[in-house]
Amino acid sequence: MPLPPPAPYDAINGAPRWLAWWLGYLLSLLLPLASLGFLSGGPWPWWQALAWTSPVWLLILADFFSPPLRRAPPEPLPRGPFDAILYAHCLLQPLNIFFMGLLVSHTLWGNAAEIGGSLVNLLAVRVLMGTTSCCAAIAPAHELIHRRLWWQQWLGRMLLCSVLYDHFSVVHGRLHHRYVNGAQDPACARPGESYAAFFRRALLTQWRAAWALDPVNTRRGVVLETLLLLGMAGFFGPLALVMFVYQALAAVRLLEAVNYFQHWGLSGSRPTAWACDNAVSLFVFLGLPRHDDHHRHALKPYQCLRGPSRGPYLWRGYLGMALLVKNRCAAFRQRAAATLASHS
Repeated sequence: MPLPPPAPYDAINGAPRWLAWWLGYLLSLLLPLASLGFLSGGPWPWWQALAWTSPVWLLILADFFSPPLRRAPPEPLPRGPFDAILYAHCLLQPLNIFFMGLLVSHTLWGNAAEIGGSLVNLLAVRVLMGTTSCCAAIAPAHELIHRRLWWQQWLGRMLLCSVLYDHFSVVHGRLHHRYVNGAQDPACARPGESYAAFFRRALLTQWRAAWALDPVNTRRGVVLETLLLLGMAGFFGPLALVMFVYQALAAVRLLEAVNYFQHWGLSGSRPTAWACDNAVSLFVFLGLPRHDDHHRHALKPYQCLRGPSRGPYLWRGYLGMALLVKNRCAAFRQRAAATLASHS
C-alpha cells in the first residue's frame, strides 16, 4: 500500500512547511530596507551616519557564525510568496538609487564641520549601497534573467542597469553556463590568478563578449545606463553621479569576488562550484550558495535549489569569503588548494 503524501502543514503548529523558508529569505530585504531608511532621511550627523552602517557589519558577523543548513526545501513550494520577495527588490533598488542621489545633493560643504559630516555620510553611502546593490540588486537580477517570461528578464536587466552591468545578462547564460570552469568561461579564475588580475580580465572579457554575442541587446543596455547616468547628473549633480558610479563599482567588485571563489580550481571537475552550507548566505544571496544545483538546473527557482551531497565546502559564508578574496587573496588560494587536495 503506497504511503500517503506528506502533509503540507507542520504537525506541531499548523503552519505551512514552506513558511520557515520564506521567513528566512526575508532576510534578503534587511539591507535594502536599511539603505532606504538611511538614504531617505539623510544627510545625518556623522555618528548617526556611521550607526546606519551597522546592518552591514552585523550581517558579516552573522555570516561568520551562521549555522549550516543542508536540508532540502519542502515540496511543493508556492511560487507567489517567494516571487514577491524578488519584486520587492525590484521596487526597493530604484527607490534607493533615487534617495541616494537626493541625499548626496543635500550634503553641505561650507565649513570644516560640514565637510567632515558630509564625508562620513558619503562613506556610509558607499558601505550600505555597495553591499546592498550586490546582495539585493545583482542577486535578484541573476534570478530574474534566468526566468522564461520576457518581462521578468527585463526586470532583471533593470536591476543590472542600476550597477552599470547590464551586459552580464548577455554573457552569463551564453558563456558562463555553457562553458563553466572552462577556458571560454570569463567568470572562472585561471590557475594562480590573483583576484585583482581576474577582476580586470573579467571586466574586459565580458564586455567584449557581450558586444560580439548580442550587439543589439548590449547597445540597449548601454543606452539605458547612459540615460541613468545623465539623469543622476542632471537631477542631483556631479557628486551624485560620482557616488552612483562608485556604488556600482563596489557592487560589481563584490559580485566578481563571488565568481572568483565559487569556481576556483574546479576546472573540468564535478561539482561545478564550491559547496556552501551557510544559512545566512543562502538567504541573503537568494539561494546562490547552492550554486552547483543552479548550474545543473538553471531554470529552477531559487527557493527550490538543493544543497550539494559532497564538497569541497567553503569554510566561510559568501560575505566572509568575499572579504578574504578581496583583501587576502594569496591566503585564500593557499587554503583553497589545501582543501581541494584533501577533498580529492
